[in-house]
Amino acid sequence: AERERPLVRSFSELATPLPTYAVERPILHTDLLQATLAREFRVTVVTGASLSPDMRLAIERLPLRTFQHRAATPRDGIPAGGAKVFLGKADPIAVSTPEALRQAVLPLPE
Repeated sequence: AERERPLVRSFSELATPLPTYAVERPILHTDLLQATLAREFRVTVVTGASLSPDMRLAIERLPLRTFQHRAATPRDGIPAGGAKVFLGKADPIAVSTPEALRQAVLPLPE
């Protein structure tokens, strides 16, 4: 909501109203919501060899609870210095700079 992005309808269907004791145990419910998001809207960053220090740092700073990381295999076809971002079932997005990575994982409304 803060980024003015619409809530994904499929997440709305998964989420249920929080119980009344959610205020007393907010971390438990936050963990459940994050686990649901991670399971249903998985984001995987596949990294090629020879990343620049800035790109490596940008990828390492992605929260592990939301973004999965793995090194590319030859079959992935990722050039040295680059990465691909897999967002659920959408086509992968090739990135080679920290700014492109940010745009791929946190797109802002136009």
